[in-house]
Amino acid sequence: MEAGRKKGPNHLTSTQRRILALIVERQSDNGAVALTKREIAEYLHKSEKTVDRLVADLRHRKLISSVPRFSNAGGQVANAYKLTAAVRKKYPVLFE
Repeated sequence: MEAGRKKGPNHLTSTQRRILALIVERQSDNGAVALTKREIAEYLHKSEKTVDRLVADLRHRKLISSVPRFSNAGGQVANAYKLTAAVRKKYPVLFE
């Protein structure tokens, strides 16, 4: 648990809010953003493990979805992340 994190099912850590803001900032026309967890971690100055844990929690809460992506050769590349309708309802302040 992040230092100073309040408990509760609707509370987001500051890093989770920054992850959501990054998705909003960089999303394409279809609402998705293709970033590796390493890229997210570097941008936020956090470890990949922290980003992995927080992204998993956001997916579990159904605030974001992961869309698998594949290269032309058929290999999997970085997932694309999309915000769900639930995040806009629960946290409208993120979109102001």
